[in-house]
Amino acid sequence: MKKNIYKAVILGIVVLGSLAPSDQAFNGPLPNQPIFQANNTNGAIPTGLNYGFEPGSPCAPAWASVVRGAGNSTKNVRAVVNVNTTPAVQIKVKQPNPNNRLDVTPKNQNLTDAETVMTLWGGNAPGDPLLEQVVPGEIEAADTGNGGAVLDTLTVAMLPELESIPVAIFRVWDSISEMPAGGQPGVHNTPANNEIVEELNKIYTQAGVRFSLDANGSEDLALRYDDIQPSVNDRMVTDAEMNQVVAQLQNKPGKLKIVLMNRSNMDYASPDPNFKVAAQSLQGAKISFLFIQTILNRPGEVVKTVAAHEIGHLLDLTCRNADAGGHDTGAAPQGTDLLMKPGTPVGGNAPTLGRWLPHEDWIRANERAKVLLQP
Repeated sequence: MKKNIYKAVILGIVVLGSLAPSDQAFNGPLPNQPIFQANNTNGAIPTGLNYGFEPGSPCAPAWASVVRGAGNSTKNVRAVVNVNTTPAVQIKVKQPNPNNRLDVTPKNQNLTDAETVMTLWGGNAPGDPLLEQVVPGEIEAADTGNGGAVLDTLTVAMLPELESIPVAIFRVWDSISEMPAGGQPGVHNTPANNEIVEELNKIYTQAGVRFSLDANGSEDLALRYDDIQPSVNDRMVTDAEMNQVVAQLQNKPGKLKIVLMNRSNMDYASPDPNFKVAAQSLQGAKISFLFIQTILNRPGEVVKTVAAHEIGHLLDLTCRNADAGGHDTGAAPQGTDLLMKPGTPVGGNAPTLGRWLPHEDWIRANERAKVLLQP
């Protein structure tokens, strides 16, 4: 899924190095396992990994994200201790100050359960200019029986609360080459509009980015675009033909336009060298297009994660282990998978995209989403 992005000027990018934890984050005896872990749901896959949690290691702290602003909190972290062998452990906000406004419950009391779900708060100060910036904070698990030695550290990225990005979804087909006698073809295997937007919000909540469906802008449309040589009326979609679709949709509502298009009856592993699963991301100062070409034998559920993946390209992710196409080639935490992994077909089947983003991508996505909100 190669990206093709026209970049806009982006102001106020956070220097990631400024969010690095203190050199004294691990100044005490380390536990046998990290204390700060993802919050599980009934023993299932750690859902917190998809909602703003990055596991720590002996060399680096865990990370969590929370949106700043009135009433915002997250419960994607749990504190895990062996209450029978571990000294008395308390959760504390490191160096609390009025500018950070990071808070956590429970805190400043001994943990009595083996697993304690924590609630993180990102601040409650409407009108505070700091709410427009990404602000770091740290939470510590301290050994109260050993002079308060730090056993584990959780770094928290407090993200600005953004307005939701209006999304318009268009199902498009060519009015001549794809129009069968007696009816319209629709678009293969596509979820409902609200299901697509719901999935986008589930995934990007870890970055504090929200989407809303622009009901007035979503349409099913028969357009004429399949008429550029040498592929006239071949039921395929070239880059030049996509530009014709852009021209016909650019004045429609929606800050972000998701265009779902048929790709004839080709399967995922087509030998066609021009085959694209998700063709282009075109970004300008006022409007963005995201093209997804649907496939007859491709599960409709894949469309939702492909849309989230391509929005990642639109936001210029990934920051970590990136290849030339902007894909994350690193490893995902156990129990989840990368949203920005390379989309290589396996055995002729569509790739399974994950939902997890590393903490650098939470921060970048939050900053760059502001471009899509410009008037």
